[in-house]
Amino acid sequence: MSTASYQLEYFASAAWHTIAAGSILDVSGSWETSGGESGVAFGDDTDASIDGELLLAEWANLAYITPIRYTTTIDASTQRTFTGVLTKRSRDLERMSFTADGMKTLIAATKGYSPAINRRPVATKTTASSADDPSNPGWASGLVNWLLWQAGGRPYEQAGSYPSATFYYSCDHALLAPDWAWAAGEDAWAECLRLAKDSGGQMYQDASGVVRYKQILGYGGQSTSDTLTESNYATIEMDESPGVLLATKITCQYVPRRRLGTQQIADDTTPRPIEPSASVTIVIEPQNPLASLEQASAGQLKSDALVVTSFDGTPSTSYTHTLAVTAARITIVVTNIASVPLMIWRVRLRGDPIVAGEAGSVSADSGASPVVERVLEPSPYIQNRRDATRIAQMTQAFYASARPIVTVGGCVHAPSRAVGAALLLSCSAWAMSAVKHVILSIKHDNTGIEAGYTLSYVEDLPKSDDFFIVGVTYTSGQNKYLGW
Repeated sequence: MSTASYQLEYFASAAWHTIAAGSILDVSGSWETSGGESGVAFGDDTDASIDGELLLAEWANLAYITPIRYTTTIDASTQRTFTGVLTKRSRDLERMSFTADGMKTLIAATKGYSPAINRRPVATKTTASSADDPSNPGWASGLVNWLLWQAGGRPYEQAGSYPSATFYYSCDHALLAPDWAWAAGEDAWAECLRLAKDSGGQMYQDASGVVRYKQILGYGGQSTSDTLTESNYATIEMDESPGVLLATKITCQYVPRRRLGTQQIADDTTPRPIEPSASVTIVIEPQNPLASLEQASAGQLKSDALVVTSFDGTPSTSYTHTLAVTAARITIVVTNIASVPLMIWRVRLRGDPIVAGEAGSVSADSGASPVVERVLEPSPYIQNRRDATRIAQMTQAFYASARPIVTVGGCVHAPSRAVGAALLLSCSAWAMSAVKHVILSIKHDNTGIEAGYTLSYVEDLPKSDDFFIVGVTYTSGQNKYLGW
């Protein structure tokens, strides 16, 4: 007989605090990716949530967006199975209930403005030494990493250096490195999903609370010893629509981006008075994103960028300013250090804009009949024919038809299993023995002992080991495909 216990914690004052077991009346949770008809999908979304009922005394500790985490122990196996933020709560005279959703809620609320990133993979591999900190002069991470960092995440592989991080993330190396990429105040989670879709990857939160960017090439190639046989589940069902053709022809559009030479990118003539010792903030959003802004020195504009006078029209330099530059927004804070009021008459900026070129499109066609064409959603990150061809061919290879979806129930909950992980499924009635599937969803009951899983067949997916990969050493006689 398996035994279960759990620990529920909330984050406050830069530390995690345990909610006493006697205050917890009920807890249940679920984790899943959307998957679609194909089971796995580029840019796939994830939903992780947990619901609980507590004694009323905990109300004061659990405000909106308070980080929550949940750890499950089944026999000798202990694993964190949820990390998220509180999104709903209610109470009566004796108890309270709450709902917490995954970290994508917090990430989506982040509206970041990034510098322009030139020809760097949209996601870069996180390691114990990867340079993900944007404040570090050696910063070298992709835009996905940057967005997750701005939301409070830190690399999972560096968790020891960031013990109090709001959440952790882990990224594979992306296949897409656009000429120019930038964030301009969008919903950060939606932007991560778009970058994942364009690069043939997925974004999801696993059961341990780690937000992951994963190349789908890794699904078929995962090694696993985790098994699920008739003795491990009570029910099993399969849904399959092998005749459903998602596409025989994939069309992808692209819009080139190029950097122009230094030119005027803003001319703001709004009069702005500044009282002595006061400051004024000026926000400039140029028509096109910027590769760079002309400056006298780091963080300082040239003297002719600002036209400042006293109220009698006498030119003045009795001011200081700070400068924050991103691709889509420039923020200037001007402080009056004179003893008289000053007036800013003009802000004139020069820089190197990034502009769009003539659009084009490419198609990947299997030649099958009838022709079922799918036109991919246009994206600012698909910027040349090469990248458009790659994503069209990958989409055609992965999603020519729907794949089987298996639902199993009545399993003993294994805390170590996570969404996106592989396991070997056996079912003698289907003549299936140790066939590789990937976990799309996990649900557990309020005791934490029983779980159900949704699985997708991935044995036939292209995998990393099938291809020659740049940076890997090979020996004579090895036969592999040339990849994307």
